[in-house]
Amino acid sequence: SCWNLRPFGVPSGGPADLGSWLLGNALMGNEGPATALEITLKGPMLRATKSVACVVFGAEFQIRVNGREIEANKTFTLQ
Repeated sequence: SCWNLRPFGVPSGGPADLGSWLLGNALMGNEGPATALEITLKGPMLRATKSVACVVFGAEFQIRVNGREIEANKTFTLQ
């Protein structure tokens, strides 16, 4: 349940952009709904401690991984 995570900024109502969340999960090959990080206005700087499969889906914005531009709506790996 998301209710236990509200103090950490996880809404109990589910994703704000349901369509993008569903399509992003489908691109990742998830058989069911999976956790997603929703970002608005300014994206975060993320660091992976091991290989992580990712997809950025939804509104257009610039995505860079280790200084290299990444195309939206396609999967990629953070390492």
